[in-house]
Amino acid sequence: MKKRIKPLFITLIVLFVVFISGKYLLDLVFAGACGNQILKSVPSPGGDKVAYVFLRDCGATTNYSPQFKER
Repeated sequence: MKKRIKPLFITLIVLFVVFISGKYLLDLVFAGACGNQILKSVPSPGGDKVAYVFLRDCGATTNYSPQFKER
């Protein structure tokens, strides 16, 4: 039984490292794929905050995504 645990444990560690490395590389390659286009900015009545309406675009395989963010 102990002879099976060590190879299984090593395999799981290797798969985990490969997964994390792949995710990091994909994030690095596609980090600039998304962009925001600000459509409108509206200041609050007090002038201390600004609300932005923007369009999020992440390339040809996704739809546009209108969003709202308050800053």
